[in-house]
Amino acid sequence: RWVEQYSLCLDLNEMSASVSCFQGDINTMSRCLHETIANVKCFEDGLTSKTLLAKLFAASSKYDDAVNNCLSILSTLGEEFPQYISLPIVLNDLSVIQTT
Repeated sequence: RWVEQYSLCLDLNEMSASVSCFQGDINTMSRCLHETIANVKCFEDGLTSKTLLAKLFAASSKYDDAVNNCLSILSTLGEEFPQYISLPIVLNDLSVIQTT
């Protein structure tokens, strides 16, 4: 299916995952997202599914997976975050931002 009707499959799977999210059907949502992510041709095509996957992780109380998923997306977009974040680091970075 994905080879012959790539755009249609991408759209239908993303819509199905979104509707499943609204309905609280995490099994269908998970299936749709994993199928989509496995078949996308480029990063941009999978971005919606990857952000929905973060919502799925959070809804399933898998907060570390949600954070790691989001950090992976941001890293691919060129934004880097330290592995360890402490309050002094955050306060220092905020003061730098506020003064620039």
